[in-house]
Amino acid sequence: MLKKAVIFLLIAAAALAAPKVKIAFIGLEAKGVSESAAAGVAISFRDALINTRRFEVVERERLAALMEEQGLAISGCVTTECFIQVGQLAGAQKVVVGDVAQVGGSYIVNVRMVDVYSGRVEQSFSEVSRSLDGLFTVANSLAVKLSETITVEGTVVSVSGNTITTDLGSQDGVKVNDTLYVVRLGKEHYYPETGLFLARDSRDLGQAAITRVLADELSEAVLKGSLSVVGGDKVRLKGGVGVPPVPEPEPKPPVEKPPEVRPSGAGRIAFSSNRDGDWEIFVMDADGQNLTQLTN
Repeated sequence: MLKKAVIFLLIAAAALAAPKVKIAFIGLEAKGVSESAAAGVAISFRDALINTRRFEVVERERLAALMEEQGLAISGCVTTECFIQVGQLAGAQKVVVGDVAQVGGSYIVNVRMVDVYSGRVEQSFSEVSRSLDGLFTVANSLAVKLSETITVEGTVVSVSGNTITTDLGSQDGVKVNDTLYVVRLGKEHYYPETGLFLARDSRDLGQAAITRVLADELSEAVLKGSLSVVGGDKVRLKGGVGVPPVPEPEPKPPVEKPPEVRPSGAGRIAFSSNRDGDWEIFVMDADGQNLTQLTN
């Protein structure tokens, strides 16, 4: 009976598998570098996008075939209008484009993610390498940055006490201790003139922490607090590029104290340094008992 229940959960999870963001990657334009170098970096970048497990990447051959049917060529697709057309042909939500450029002795990779429906550039990242070989590391880093901007949405498959089972798994990049945001979807809104989907109401229910990643499309999470969650509610793994830590200020080097000036008699002068390294000057009275600080 337990075995059947596990099989049922796996089937249910597969049926409700969290959809990935479908992107059409057109390639990286060569600017001041060879076409072969740009193509090599583009392949590395595409593979890195796939390995983030946040995207469904349309194969370049598929894109080329679709564009050929419309009398277009990938190499000539450099305008927003063309990006949108390619994305629509491929059934993609986003189009990723960019270039590899040489500036002096440095190489720069620029990538942009364009929304197919609005034509708006949603994300743009650039990184610099001092060598051609370093561009492959840069390509991987840029793919990760893009993936971190994507919110992955899944579904609550079942609820047992304060433990929920979701259809997010290893293929979605979830890890133990990741935080899921649980929401309940409500009414859908459509444009009255066209009938096109506009938005959907949602209500935040709380959070849950991943405790076990069971399969490619299955994980368990423990609810944080007493939450009223039911099967069919949504869970979201939020992306977002982390803010780099602020480096600790370097300690100031010790300031050497200059030699003390000791003229004979009254008016002896002494120097001292405060914590900020600024100098303070004191004058001793005739009795040699009191110091008076000189003001600026």
